Amino acid sequence: RRRGSESEAGDRLQDRCDNLWSVLRNLHDRRIIDKRYDTIMNFMKQSFPSFDGLFFEQTGRNVIYANFLDEKRRDPIQASGVSDGHIQMLINLTALFSEKPNGYSLILLDEPDISLHPWALAVFGKAVKLATEKWNKQVFISTHSPVLISQFKPQNIWAMELDKNGQTVMKRVSEITDIQDLLEEYATGSLYMAEAIAPQSQSFTEESN
Repeated sequence: RRRGSESEAGDRLQDRCDNLWSVLRNLHDRRIIDKRYDTIMNFMKQSFPSFDGLFFEQTGRNVIYANFLDEKRRDPIQASGVSDGHIQMLINLTALFSEKPNGYSLILLDEPDISLHPWALAVFGKAVKLATEKWNKQVFISTHSPVLISQFKPQNIWAMELDKNGQTVMKRVSEITDIQDLLEEYATGSLYMAEAIAPQSQSFTEESN
């Protein structure tokens, strides 16, 4: 975020996202012949209405850095000066759309909701659906966010909890018989908050006993 990315060819985001700016610069240079960069930017603009794009510059012999453009600011904002939510969303979207849509990709996202406003989470949910339905991506997300959980259908959500023997079990939310009537009236995230799904306090109570 502060140091920039080493300039290199390629569009695959590394696990630690150290090459984020390099990947985005490469996609930016190809935006005339494919839609990956514009797709990322469009979702960023939906998430943050005043966001107006990125400006890339070479800050060292082989280092690429990005500045954020904002409709409400006259001057570009260095990446180190924007909110964590901006960076988190940009990483999420780059992970989803940096590789070509005709190539199968398996994407694992751990707590992608961190630092994101509920509105941005709703936009991220739309992005995930586009990536899986139109871009041939398979996406696995781990999250505790009720807002993010509510963006997806119960049949696409797996709840993880401990059984009486202390073993982790997975249940598809659409197959949890006790809550099917409730799912017709309440958002899945609301049921998670009410501990109708994967109850946390119950697990602690059983452990203490």
